Amino acid sequence: MNAAVRSELPLPAPANRLARLGLALRRHGGTIRTVQWAVVVVYLALLLIPAALHPRLGDNFRLVHRSAQVQTYQNLAVYPRAYFADEVRLAADPAAVLRAVRADGFDGRRLALVEAPSLPAHPAAGPHAPAQVQEKQRAATHLTFATSTAETRLLVLSEMYFPGWQAFVDGVETPIYRTNYVFRGVLLPPGQHELTFRYRPRSLILGAATSGLVLLLLLILVVFGRRRSARTMIGR
Repeated sequence: MNAAVRSELPLPAPANRLARLGLALRRHGGTIRTVQWAVVVVYLALLLIPAALHPRLGDNFRLVHRSAQVQTYQNLAVYPRAYFADEVRLAADPAAVLRAVRADGFDGRRLALVEAPSLPAHPAAGPHAPAQVQEKQRAATHLTFATSTAETRLLVLSEMYFPGWQAFVDGVETPIYRTNYVFRGVLLPPGQHELTFRYRPRSLILGAATSGLVLLLLLILVVFGRRRSARTMIGR
């Protein structure tokens, strides 16, 4: 894939990307072969389908339970929450990335397509020394991982790339790269590190700043009002 990136290319909003990805999957011959790429079910080991429906599923889905109401399939190709990609490529065009991730045979656990003009330290292609990542803490707006690598590697978080998320390696902020169309990627240097993701949307920061300013103005008005009342009493 061409590594030259047109920086002026407008990127679709996250919601548009999910819609396009879902539409692409529905158009894929009616077969849910790559359903693990739909962010809603990317972590789900089980897929529940109403018993009245009979979709064509790929080889990575195995029927494990059937009742009068529902069919339960095990997703054998479920993606881990965080993993190290074996190969990293810079991608020039979001549409080309979409075509790549929905193509038969694409393995996003091995290949990471990064939408960025460049990377400060481009990870070399495999084979790689063993690397480890372990989830330490998880909350709605906070994720922490312990990582260990012998070389610079790209860690892919199989959660949606969305404005407001920030990444920190050992407390120092580091860029988040849009990876494989909808996921997040972070470069990690060699060694043992703590990787933290925090959700700090600009709207929340602006809202907090506005609230603080309003409270400060109210406090000034209260103090000014009391002083004025005191002076009026003294004048009498």
